[in-house]
Amino acid sequence: MKRISENTVTNSERKTTMCQHLHFLRYGLALSAPFSDRAKEAMFQGTVFHETMERYHENNAPSLKNALEHTEKLRRDSEDDFSFSDFNVPEDVGGIANAIDDMLERYHQKWAHWEFNTVMSEQRLSAWVRHPTTGRKSTRTRFAGKLDLLVEVRGEHWLVEHKTTSIQLDKWIDTKTYDPQAPTYAWLIKENTGIEVKGIIYDLVHTKPPKPADHFQPTKKGDRLRKTTGTPFTTASIFRHALHNHGFTEFDCEWYGEALEVMEERERKGFWFKRHIHVFSEVELKRAEQELYQVGTYCRRVSDQTSDL
Repeated sequence: MKRISENTVTNSERKTTMCQHLHFLRYGLALSAPFSDRAKEAMFQGTVFHETMERYHENNAPSLKNALEHTEKLRRDSEDDFSFSDFNVPEDVGGIANAIDDMLERYHQKWAHWEFNTVMSEQRLSAWVRHPTTGRKSTRTRFAGKLDLLVEVRGEHWLVEHKTTSIQLDKWIDTKTYDPQAPTYAWLIKENTGIEVKGIIYDLVHTKPPKPADHFQPTKKGDRLRKTTGTPFTTASIFRHALHNHGFTEFDCEWYGEALEVMEERERKGFWFKRHIHVFSEVELKRAEQELYQVGTYCRRVSDQTSDL
């Protein structure tokens, strides 16, 4: 794994410094483990979703048309549109593009009403790290990162981080939201523009698509739909469509109504799409600045020591 430049550190590298052996293998010797096919597909899907969201938000007004045009272009020639240093493009590009189209359409239906002004989108920034005591800029170590989205809402500036995941979104929030990466981006923005960022909005998208209507089939007798194990993994509207297709209503069987009630409730709480807001504290931002100097200096020294290997 290579750096952007010899004196520039990113969050990807910063995370590996918790294990010096891992950091040395990845950034001292530029070695990395091969990715499984499943991991390649997940990373590719996440990267393409970020690309489509950039086009979705690029004109300060949600544009589903722009986003869908991008996935259509991907179908025609993905290798020319995307280059990946750490993994290969998976085989089923068309299937991934179809899945992203479905996510985009449901995302647009959920969030198209959101009013904001785009300040930056998919922007790369870098800055010299600062000494935690004197505040003086380093002349040897830079920190760099790429922002998903910076927006202005009612006079306040917020980072927006698009996240695709296959786990339950509430569980993702419980385990992932306090990653120290977010405050470092707030620091980068202030260093480059002077803008003070209020906090971060995690824009979460569940990557497992809801089961389609034709997934739900009647019993052999044809008098009702087969009961699923647990709540059907689909939306309330799709499930109602499945009932209608087979001539049933939600009142024909007790479990239909119970399942619909659960599905509607989990959709209200954000089962498929959810936004979680985290406000930065002064302590959090100061800690990020200090850690960038300490970790950045360590990474630069490793780079100096291994430059001839």
